[in-house]
Amino acid sequence: LVEKLGLKQPEWTEAASIREALFFAESVGYPVIVRPSYVLSGSAMKIAHSSNELIEYLKKAARVSPEYPVVVSKFYENAAEAEIDAVSDSKRVVGVTLEHIERAGVHSGDSTMVTPVKSLPSNLVSQMREAAIRLALELGIKGPFNIQFILKNGDAYVLELNLRASRSMPFSSKSRGVNLMDLAAEAVLDKELSIGAVDE
Repeated sequence: LVEKLGLKQPEWTEAASIREALFFAESVGYPVIVRPSYVLSGSAMKIAHSSNELIEYLKKAARVSPEYPVVVSKFYENAAEAEIDAVSDSKRVVGVTLEHIERAGVHSGDSTMVTPVKSLPSNLVSQMREAAIRLALELGIKGPFNIQFILKNGDAYVLELNLRASRSMPFSSKSRGVNLMDLAAEAVLDKELSIGAVDE
């Protein structure tokens, strides 16, 4: 879907063998981040900086097989991370953009965030907002969602979109004076959102 909409995401593959994982890593260049498909919330993820590290991790920590594939993604070093807390009624989107203070790689549940953003260029913020709106409308989302981005070399790369309220939504709501949870209730009950914009 991200590719269909012309949005950017880190290069990735689902590998069912060590050979497949190595082929991908060597084609995109190290480092890569490896995530077993059978775990949640970032647990058991590992950054591999070489083929030896990748092989060692896949042999010791991850069961890699057609039944238990691993997701291998290009890891962008010295990148920034940001996200948007939002609500959609499938026609309009209301959202708050959050800038992470730490560099990418710190779990969003442990990171420090600020809003309004302090150091992100306006073109990156525009890319993020456009991605959030296009994905929400394409998916027909009715309710709350959170979308996370990696920011590198002037581009916003979609990391993930979660169809749920995020842990930061109370902070987003209070900081920007928009009650995202009230709006989420409206959307879930098939009402049109009373306001509709991202950060406006």
